[in-house]
Amino acid sequence: NRTSTGSVTLGNSLRVAGTLALTDGSLVVGANTLTYAGSSITRTSGAINASNSSASVVFNNTTSVTPFFTGNVNNLTIDGSGGISLGSATTLAGTLTLTTGDITTTSTNTLTLTSAATLSGGGATSHIIGPLDRTVANGSNFTYPVGGATNYRPVILQSVVATGNPVVRVTMAETGATTGDNQTISSSLLSARNWRIEQISGTFTSATLNITESGMTNGTHLIAKSNSNQAGTYVSVGSSTVSAGAITSPSGQGVGYYAIGTLQTYTVSYDANNGTGSQSDATAYEYNASVTVKNAGTMTRTGYTF
Repeated sequence: NRTSTGSVTLGNSLRVAGTLALTDGSLVVGANTLTYAGSSITRTSGAINASNSSASVVFNNTTSVTPFFTGNVNNLTIDGSGGISLGSATTLAGTLTLTTGDITTTSTNTLTLTSAATLSGGGATSHIIGPLDRTVANGSNFTYPVGGATNYRPVILQSVVATGNPVVRVTMAETGATTGDNQTISSSLLSARNWRIEQISGTFTSATLNITESGMTNGTHLIAKSNSNQAGTYVSVGSSTVSAGAITSPSGQGVGYYAIGTLQTYTVSYDANNGTGSQSDATAYEYNASVTVKNAGTMTRTGYTF
């Protein structure tokens, strides 16, 4: 419990099992590991400084706590079912290890992974709830282990097209998407779940999206986009492939909101117009597809040529 200005620097690794009181000043981890296994972090104006290139902070807590960092963190491990809610904007330059417990972020208390950062783990029991910022690079793939309180729904930006090292944010929301365009996709979406991609800095052009979701069927479901409105209207981004519980878009997807839609198909019928006979076409056509008109089949009508 630091009660005066200045800082306290750890001389060795430290495990805290009780209350960590950040009253004032900085708790400097240095080239050590700070492990927190308690149930309460209180703060007046103090913060944890884990910016040393050999510093590590590990959370083993079973009750959710709110840590405050001075800004930069080297290595961060979440291995306690309580998880954490960031109390400050935090930039991570080392390894983020997600084993058990979630990290809750906000648009103010963000988590940013630098270009040097690496990601380990991530899954149903440990992911990011809220926005996640990553520094991306042209031609590479970047995983965003995002989800909600009960669902893990990560996004991978594949084959990124970018200039320099822009920061790109992905936020998954369980609700908010409501309407498809009823042309390329049906008016009802698979669910209200949606993923927002934002350019925070630099120049991000596009990527191929790989999104994890349940209840999808290849050939039936596809990724749809709303440029600036979370509710919609969502429009198909083109042919999407469903495999192993994930769906992959065509290349060229930029900033905007994305949701999963159901392919809208159309049929072509033939009418003898008061004549007799018939012709049929069993093809399910997508919106804006080309149709080759069939021959007359058995249709006839006196005085007319089909």
